[in-house]
Amino acid sequence: MGCCFTKRSITFTRNEILALNRDANKYGINMERYNDFCKSRNYRIAILHFSYKSSEYDNAYINAWNEWKRLQPWAIQLPDLDKNIVTQLAYAPTSLNNSNTIPKKHAQWQINSLKAFYNLQSWDNEIIDFKEQCNYLQYKNMDYFINYLLENKRYSCIVNNIKSLYGEDLWNLTQNIDSHWRDILSIITTSKHNDINNISIIEKFCKDKKEDLLNNLTNKIII
Repeated sequence: MGCCFTKRSITFTRNEILALNRDANKYGINMERYNDFCKSRNYRIAILHFSYKSSEYDNAYINAWNEWKRLQPWAIQLPDLDKNIVTQLAYAPTSLNNSNTIPKKHAQWQINSLKAFYNLQSWDNEIIDFKEQCNYLQYKNMDYFINYLLENKRYSCIVNNIKSLYGEDLWNLTQNIDSHWRDILSIITTSKHNDINNISIIEKFCKDKKEDLLNNLTNKIII
């Protein structure tokens, strides 16, 4: 399993640290600047706002940071925040916080979960963007593809995008089925036209098995 970085009792994977570094560099947030912000009038107003309308605290905090940031020389070309991640980035193990400790490998559980999904997908149809960005024809390799994803996108965003495109049920299926079913599904998704008869046999077998299971379940239900 890939190593993790631990700080303030929080464990970070390589994927998470890389994502935090991207956000920190994008918005220019580190502990030193966060402390300067906490000494500002904007921060005090945000805290005062929190005392009266806690449900609107995030918006008040974001606005306070953005207004303060616009007056800082280091932030002239940096974008405004649209979500409250100031504290998260202030305490994060990023290069802006003088931290260079990043695990060399991605967490194995993240690699395994993405492989379980993408192994059932058609390479030619599913990674057009990857081909364009990384010369896929040169690196037609699942390990390289998964590593590329984890290097450039937050794991949770990758999973959410998969669920959005293919449905949560398919994602959950790939994470929970045993190796035998995964092998069958993999064979089906990579089948050629010569395999149509075999696929038909598998389809019939699965249909009959489903009916047997439903009948068995019906017999067990007591009304």
